[in-house]
Amino acid sequence: MAKKKYRLTTCNICGSQAPANFMVRHPKKVTATSRNTVGGKEVVGAILGFQTSQKALERSLLTSRKRTHTTYRTVWMCEECSGKKSVGTLAKESLTREAKDLANEEEKLSNDLSYLKETKIPELESKLKSSQAKIEEKNKTYVEMLEKGVKLFENLRKEFNSIKKQNAEDFAEEILSNEDLNKLIKIDAANSKKEKSTLTKAKKLSLEVSVEDLAEKIDAERKKVGTRWEDKTKLKSLEAELSLYKDQLKIDEKEHKASVVNRLSNSLIKKYQNKNSIIEIFNEKHADVAFNDETKLFSLKNFKYKEDSLNTNEHDEIESKIKFWIGWIVIFLIILVIGLVGDPTEIFTTIFGFSLFFILPPGLRILYLKGKIIKSNLNIHKKFIFLLNKSLENCISELNQRINENKIEVDLQKFIDFQTESDLISSEFDEQKKDLEDCETALSEDKTLKSEIENRLQVIIDRLESLKEAGITL
Repeated sequence: MAKKKYRLTTCNICGSQAPANFMVRHPKKVTATSRNTVGGKEVVGAILGFQTSQKALERSLLTSRKRTHTTYRTVWMCEECSGKKSVGTLAKESLTREAKDLANEEEKLSNDLSYLKETKIPELESKLKSSQAKIEEKNKTYVEMLEKGVKLFENLRKEFNSIKKQNAEDFAEEILSNEDLNKLIKIDAANSKKEKSTLTKAKKLSLEVSVEDLAEKIDAERKKVGTRWEDKTKLKSLEAELSLYKDQLKIDEKEHKASVVNRLSNSLIKKYQNKNSIIEIFNEKHADVAFNDETKLFSLKNFKYKEDSLNTNEHDEIESKIKFWIGWIVIFLIILVIGLVGDPTEIFTTIFGFSLFFILPPGLRILYLKGKIIKSNLNIHKKFIFLLNKSLENCISELNQRINENKIEVDLQKFIDFQTESDLISSEFDEQKKDLEDCETALSEDKTLKSEIENRLQVIIDRLESLKEAGITL
């Protein structure tokens, strides 16, 4: 942008010259004198009897003939003559203050950037490199330890694999022949609804474009409100159309989650009807196997089967709430019976009062909570989970039995020592992984901060350069 040029202006008082933006428009006092004189026309007029001429003649004879008049007019003055600062001076002072503030900020940011580049980031990079080397070394140790364990307890592993294989077959047969489970699957198939089709990516994109176009049209129509071009019918029509498109785009989060859970549930139910799929599910990891040093027995712990994906935890919470309100109703029914036995005269009033305040609200709450439970398919999974947990427990029990009967050649003391060693290495490995993650996070944050400081510094440098070109110096 070209610099604006101001015309040269002269001070009305001292005569100095400067650009108009460094001069001030200020009122100047102007004094003038006049004389009260009478001519021949006034004398003739007075003789002929004209009152105006007579008054003029009277003023001339009775009052002073000399008068002083004071007026003010606005003129250009310099700052010294006017006693005020010009627009140019005020702007220059403001820009000078801005330049000082920017220079101070530049110095601080330069110090921060220098510390990040020369000290902090190199230290973090060195620490990260060291952590990565430790992780690799610990990982190597961990792998060696596992290989050693596999060789030491090869017989134990083979026995457990054979137990799992046999139990997987038995589990699949049990699932396929379980009458309760098959009955629930049939009920679910009869009650299942077709999944609603969702918008395709192209359709969604088209709707979003339409929404933007309608929003622009509505803005244009709203600007016409109150003018002769206002069209209320068109405006309402556009708003209704926009609302319709938004409703098509709107996806309720709860409904979306329910849809995802439903699809997963249906997929799993189909697998429950196929033997190979059941065996695949059985062989997935659903729990950890722990060894008790004191009892010298294995046990199952941390059993989980898609609780988060199927929302079974939420289902259990709802059922616990239902049980709570049922207990509430039972307690007040007992109190009601005791009250009726003590004073049967007010039987109808008592029943109505207790029902209205202590039984009806919990009953409505129970009905509401029951409506949130998807009974059929969730009960299928709960039944499957129960049988799966039971089958895995049987695997562990059979393994313990074979060890106690000396059917498996295994040195339990070596196993205990191996478990202690593996727990120690695993704990150290987890700590080093945490240190590595913390270091990576800190390094990423500092690099982001460095980039932000560099961008801000460039903006400040560009601004100071433009101020310097405008004649602002510190």
